[in-house]
Amino acid sequence: MTDEQFAPLPTSTATNLYDLMTDVIRAIEEEPKRLDMQDWYIPPGRASWLYEPGDRPACGTIACVAGWMVILAKGPQWVADVSPGAGLVSDVAYKMLAEAGLDEEGLFSANLTDENDEMIHRNHPRYIPLAVARIREYRDRHAIDLKSTPILR
Repeated sequence: MTDEQFAPLPTSTATNLYDLMTDVIRAIEEEPKRLDMQDWYIPPGRASWLYEPGDRPACGTIACVAGWMVILAKGPQWVADVSPGAGLVSDVAYKMLAEAGLDEEGLFSANLTDENDEMIHRNHPRYIPLAVARIREYRDRHAIDLKSTPILR
């Protein structure tokens, strides 16, 4: 356990999956260090072991897109209660999309590639823009289904 103090996690008042994905984008853009597509969910204390201080967000929590969907939909206490139940976190994210009749279609893929199919890693300047573009493209392509699917908290 660590004595580190962390800023509060972002929150969401979204009532449908479209708005939830918009809030995931907001959370990532506000603090890009929150996103790591290699990990479903890394709680604050554990992130302190795995990432250098300058590479961690103020909230101390690092997650992938699916992880942030669950954190924002279910709340930090729910996620803390299952921590580090990455399997459970991923199951919930997949079920959210299934409620809309959708598959993840690469949205949760750990691989981020540029237009030349080159792998882009977490510390690359294009990592966050590419990740956010992938979320936006998915959200906008499935807008009707996502807007009509309520979030089950």
